[in-house]
Amino acid sequence: MENYFLGDPKLAIIVYTNAIPVELGIAQRLEDAVGDSQTPPYMWMEALVGHSQKMPEYRDCVDCKIGEMHLKHLPPQFEGLRGVYQDTKTCLQKCLSDYQSRYNITMEYMEAINYVRYNAGQHFQVHTDHGFSYTCTVSSVLYLNDGYDGGELWFPFMDLTYTPKAGDIIMFPSTYTYAHASKPVTNGIKYVAVTMFDYNDRNHDIPSSSGYNA
Repeated sequence: MENYFLGDPKLAIIVYTNAIPVELGIAQRLEDAVGDSQTPPYMWMEALVGHSQKMPEYRDCVDCKIGEMHLKHLPPQFEGLRGVYQDTKTCLQKCLSDYQSRYNITMEYMEAINYVRYNAGQHFQVHTDHGFSYTCTVSSVLYLNDGYDGGELWFPFMDLTYTPKAGDIIMFPSTYTYAHASKPVTNGIKYVAVTMFDYNDRNHDIPSSSGYNA
């Protein structure tokens, strides 16, 4: 598995290139499975922040969160989501295993995978993943498609910018110095899968809060 550090290696921001095969077609399979569904959580929903707040000037996109708990009672019409989730998780776990080994950490908790869709003009302003409303240790973003412009991942405090490439997974610490933004998509549609990891589930007793600060 090829990888490189974004910026100074001491920052522990690692990009795993071609970590998920593009031929898996996750973005299209996700759309095929969800479609125009109006059945939560198996649908595209307006993205929230903090304590389930809508702030489109701050975060303007739609998302669909899928975790193990959602697969236990998956309605037959959404069965396609099972394979989407499992394929995504398998690729994430491979990268996480390498990341853990480098820093002598063990992440026993994995939140629901947050599939996010950004249309042209949509964005997520500067934020941290670990904050007042959510606890996590390692953040990951998996880029699911090409064919759009903009949508760069920007770390303002480090003056670092990552330009998305389909199939890449980027992992980095979740705390305040790693505040980041998803810059506006200027053309096309961007699909990503965002996931947070933590040492254990002690601070994750409320599933509904999962990923709102991602």
